[in-house]
Amino acid sequence: MVDPAGLFSRVPELVPLARSHPSLADAVASGDPHAAWHTLRGLRGSADVEATVRLLRASRSLFLRPLDRAPALHTVAGCGTALRGRDDEDPAAGTFVATRWVTAFGLPVYPLAQYLVSQAGTRDFRVYGEVPTDSLLAGRRRMGLALLCLAVVLALGGGVDRLRGADLSVVNGLPVAVSVTLSGQVVEVPAEGRHDVRVAAGTVDYVARDLGGDVVDAGRVTVQSLVDVQVVNILGAAPVYATTPRPGEAASPVAGAALGCGEAWLSFAEVDDAWPSPADASTPRARARTVVALAPGGWLQCVALLQGWGEQGRAAALARQVAHVLGDARAVAAAAEATVEAAGALEALAWLLPYAEARPLDASLQGQVLALMLAAGQHAAAEAHFEALRGAHPDSPVAASLFAQSRADLAEARSAYEAAARQFPNDVSIAAGWGEFLLAQAEWSSASRELERAARLSPGQEAVDVEQRALALAASGAVARARRLLEEQSATWAGSPSGLRTYVALAWRDPDPQAGQAAASARVLERAGAERAAVESLLIHASLGRAASREALAALASERDRRLLVATSRLVQDPEGAMAAARTLQPPQVANLYPAQWILLRGEAMRAGDTDLQVRLDDNPPVPAPAARLAREFVGGAAPAASLRALPPEWAAAALLARSRQPGVPADEAWAMRRLATARDPIDALVSGAARSWP
Repeated sequence: MVDPAGLFSRVPELVPLARSHPSLADAVASGDPHAAWHTLRGLRGSADVEATVRLLRASRSLFLRPLDRAPALHTVAGCGTALRGRDDEDPAAGTFVATRWVTAFGLPVYPLAQYLVSQAGTRDFRVYGEVPTDSLLAGRRRMGLALLCLAVVLALGGGVDRLRGADLSVVNGLPVAVSVTLSGQVVEVPAEGRHDVRVAAGTVDYVARDLGGDVVDAGRVTVQSLVDVQVVNILGAAPVYATTPRPGEAASPVAGAALGCGEAWLSFAEVDDAWPSPADASTPRARARTVVALAPGGWLQCVALLQGWGEQGRAAALARQVAHVLGDARAVAAAAEATVEAAGALEALAWLLPYAEARPLDASLQGQVLALMLAAGQHAAAEAHFEALRGAHPDSPVAASLFAQSRADLAEARSAYEAAARQFPNDVSIAAGWGEFLLAQAEWSSASRELERAARLSPGQEAVDVEQRALALAASGAVARARRLLEEQSATWAGSPSGLRTYVALAWRDPDPQAGQAAASARVLERAGAERAAVESLLIHASLGRAASREALAALASERDRRLLVATSRLVQDPEGAMAAARTLQPPQVANLYPAQWILLRGEAMRAGDTDLQVRLDDNPPVPAPAARLAREFVGGAAPAASLRALPPEWAAAALLARSRQPGVPADEAWAMRRLATARDPIDALVSGAARSWP
């Protein structure tokens, strides 16, 4: 049989089919692989024959038509030809089928052909050849021609945008509902929610008001037809994002996503899945699909995302704008904290003072003023400010407590606390502050007594820091009692990485030889609802060689996806085994590593000179790009230790451990780095005598 294109050698299954079906033999003899593929559709025979035909029809890449030159791909202002879509993906080969479209203003209008390609960059492709076009593409061609004719008819009538309507989503990242007036309609948008509305294309004015009728936001936008998703983001406060996760990944606002925080008007084209529920968004996708979603958490999540991406200035501006509208103490405090991150304590203090002066007895705001004054080195100003507050409000426990906290002289501070405790014997904040003062002075028994008294004065025990109580108990010798306290109050510190690390440290110092302590501790961490932070804490301790931490780490992952651990706890005992496990990970799995785990593995790869593993880890970091770069530079010796202050405690601790294991680091410096990594744990910082005996 004649086979000029070599199809029989490439697809041996065609040989028996061609012998029994002359039409297929003729198609192969023509030298056109596409003709052979299309001929398969008409073949009939036994069940085995039809099964083989279906299999071959589904494998279009086998019928590849070579190209004399690469297809022309060029657009100007979104008009021209471009490759779109990802069909028939082969993860092992890294290839997929893309469709070459005629585009108009970024929108695909008419499909031309389909090609087998691989990604060679953000916008570049390596084209291997043309694959046969399926019936779906043929239908799209007919539809494209019909739509083109319809568009011409409508355009001749003029004013297409004015004749067509458009869907508009109004999203609200504030913790209160708003009423939005636009295009003569009034829609109610729930707190941290969304409302979709149909409007006429063109210029649209909108005004958002709170439930009291005060204007929250207002603006003018230009709504277009034929755009998939258009969004009015009230105050830019809602965490809207667009992303195209790889197959097997879930949608999330990670690096590479388009983040709408701080943007009042958003427009997205070529969206496959708009506004999935949080549960749907967190479900891994079988195919690469562009998703536009609203992340949970409201405006505070927006601020956190911007800060995580290194956009401290934008985060602070957004937080101050929201705080100005909301006016509550929590929003003002969050805005002040964001301003500290962006511009320092002095600018944050200048912004916060007018709010604090309007609420002189707001303990939260005044406490933040004190913290900022001390951080800015304005000790004398702090003493004068809170002395005046105490004089103006002599019967206020808030003023008395802040006055004591502001004293720079320890004797004066002690005297002020003692006087406040006598004047307000049943005030929780005075008792808690007095206990924390004693804790800072290493007066463990007295501190524990005062903190426990404060806890008794507060029925819900919410006014007293559970971690401080545990630290005071542990330092005074009651380690087992401190650990049990944290277990009983696990819901209180569920979201606190420092609390998790305190618990881990206390659990391994508990002299009680309770059987299964590691597994029991892992269950407590899991119940706390902060598994990721728990694993981060355990990874640090396990990497320092603590056997109990390794046991708890395994117990915590017993019913989870074990590939995420990648034998990280073996880094000290078996670094080669840990790296061998890491080399087996696919890119989506690398991106799902825990950040501390990724930093530790990256450090081991650098220590071993394994550039391939370094590249594999660098291509899919589970942390924002600025954080990944900072960690790499520090571990490699190109960034000072002070730069680690920009990282969360667990990430910084992992970077210190990774740096301490690099070749050429002096032994004394390596020891100091390991100590510093451990000292970031509160129990090490406050119980320094016991800490010296730890590994």
